Amino acid sequence: MYRLNLLLRLALVACLPASLGAQTLSGRLTSSFYAYERSDSSAFTSNDVRAYQAFQFDFAGKNFVVRTYGQLDRDFDSKLAGDGKARLYNFYLDWKNLGQRVDVQIGRQPIFGGVAVGAIDGAQIKVRAAHWLRLKAFGGGLLPSDRRIKLTDDFDKNFMAGGQASLKPNDDWNVSVSFFEKRQLRPGYETLRADSIGNVFTQFVEPSDRAYRLGAVDASWYASAKTSFYGRSDYDFHAEQITRAELSLR
Repeated sequence: MYRLNLLLRLALVACLPASLGAQTLSGRLTSSFYAYERSDSSAFTSNDVRAYQAFQFDFAGKNFVVRTYGQLDRDFDSKLAGDGKARLYNFYLDWKNLGQRVDVQIGRQPIFGGVAVGAIDGAQIKVRAAHWLRLKAFGGGLLPSDRRIKLTDDFDKNFMAGGQASLKPNDDWNVSVSFFEKRQLRPGYETLRADSIGNVFTQFVEPSDRAYRLGAVDASWYASAKTSFYGRSDYDFHAEQITRAELSLR
């Protein structure tokens, strides 16, 4: 019975790669450190020896890729807040060519969508609607400021969402329309203040929320192998004004 169970397990392991298709695992580790001495006063000095370990791994199959990028850091001489914690910049599943038209990304990922640039814990969908039309939509929570492995609190006050439509009627023309909305709740902090007669006291500062709502239109035209035009305009819907206007010739 033991031999039968062993053979069945070996057969399952042998058949599993065939059912999943070929997979590849690639990665990179980067280690670095530096040391320095600092003097807070003439009588006090301190030494710091900081080390960083960055890691990047990609696990890929036929139509998917799992991408990971992060960093660990530590001070071996002076203990600092946050030492030894993992900072995760990317960790997402990229599922490509669903129905030969759709790409889906889920997880912690960068966003490049015209006027929208940043990173979210969420989802992004790219659709090839036609040979001349590409659509993109995304949404998710903002990352913690220290990039720790944790989802944001107060999702309704810490999010980014938007989309982009790109039209390419031919190889020479490209027109893009993009929009995004973002809200950011900035954490409060304590600081020292002095009153009118110089007495120092501790005061809690609570910054106001930040809200962004921007749209953009940009277009490029390759007139020839040596000549191209590019134009872009950004509009702030909260301020009701144009925040960027660009026109270039190369």
